[in-house]
Amino acid sequence: DVDQVYHPTSNSTVSTRRLNAGGNSILITQYDFSPKLENGPLAVCVGRLCRQKGQDVLLAAWPAVRARVPEARLVLVGDGPTQSDLSARSGEGVDLVGTRDDIPDWLAAADVVVAPSRWEGMALTLLEAMATGRSVVATEVAGAREALGDEAGRIVPVESVPELVDAVVERLRDPALPADPGG
Repeated sequence: DVDQVYHPTSNSTVSTRRLNAGGNSILITQYDFSPKLENGPLAVCVGRLCRQKGQDVLLAAWPAVRARVPEARLVLVGDGPTQSDLSARSGEGVDLVGTRDDIPDWLAAADVVVAPSRWEGMALTLLEAMATGRSVVATEVAGAREALGDEAGRIVPVESVPELVDAVVERLRDPALPADPGG
């Protein structure tokens, strides 16, 4: 269904539609999310900074990503109990920006959205990333395959640093690459 709703940022009425997956849904606003940054390839990871979300695995993978894509940058959006540990472990090309209320802009700025969770119920970040038309790399957790299908991203095994590196590098080099060739 397409509905007309008022969008306060643009001060206009816009068309929306609902994206459904795994029993969850989000409203997708039909306007251009394209604040692409010109500072090199960008990976974005949005979520509570905690063991469940796997940002530590992404940080473990990041030096290998940078070795293959030296200009790549990673932004972790969110806060939580592992924030100080992640901050201490973050290296060159990594920024922790804390809790934000401009998540759609961060997702839209990304060349790839990474969701390295160890477990999930249903990650809404996957749906939000898809709503901005960005490629996604996610781990094989509940709801990921249902959300991404075969068209929006790549699914890798949980805690597999080498496969996470390969998938992120592949999408940083070619952000328009959506399909999951590995199934």
